[in-house]
Amino acid sequence: MDKREHDKIYYEKNKERLKAKAKARYEAKKELIKKQSMERYYANHEENKAKMRARMSPNAYERVCLTCDKEFKAKGNRALYCSISCKSKAQYNRSDKGKLNKSKREYYQKNKNKFKELKKNYYQDNKERHREWRDNWVSDNLERHRKNCSKAEAERNKDPIYNMKCRLRRRIIHIFEKKGWKKDMRTLEYIGCSPKELKEHLEKKFKDGMNWINRGAWHIDHIIPLSSAKTKEELIKLNHYSNLQPLWAKENLCKGSKL
Repeated sequence: MDKREHDKIYYEKNKERLKAKAKARYEAKKELIKKQSMERYYANHEENKAKMRARMSPNAYERVCLTCDKEFKAKGNRALYCSISCKSKAQYNRSDKGKLNKSKREYYQKNKNKFKELKKNYYQDNKERHREWRDNWVSDNLERHRKNCSKAEAERNKDPIYNMKCRLRRRIIHIFEKKGWKKDMRTLEYIGCSPKELKEHLEKKFKDGMNWINRGAWHIDHIIPLSSAKTKEELIKLNHYSNLQPLWAKENLCKGSKL
């Protein structure tokens, strides 16, 4: 005989005694139970109001999820969430840990620029240490690193605008490091326009046969080469989108760093 069957037989034999015992236990703690019940009610006041509105609504089974605000058809009168994940999220948000994390998120949003500056300064102060850690991680996780690189390459090939942005970023970083200067602005600030506007600018200068499908057959060329810059100010000007043009790969390689 398993435990479940044993418990069932024991309950049937001692039914009245167990009921009386449970009733006595309730009567002894009646006030405390009522108090805890009211505390729970007021702690979830908005949720309870929503429950009452849902029950009084003519379309009682057509609800709006309290977590994601998505409309859904409830299977029962007590359903307030469209899925188990939304219900779990609501329970987590009401817990002490959830409330603490919410306050942390709000604080971060209010002080976002401050945190970004701290992160940037920390990286600058520990650049060599970070590079050493990165190199060690790559050597220890070579297969994972290759997989991530392949995934990133696939994403770049899917989106021509993203691909173009990544290539220009790498080019700008490389030339700044080569010249021994610090890149202290975002890539798009150097270029002077949004990725969409840059795409339109290049399309206006397309030669016959150029398109985004055969992107590997042509390069984004700097009309005045970046290597000709003598000062940092000149280099910033040469990175402007007005100095960019599409050029066939063969022509660009023949041109090199010539004007």
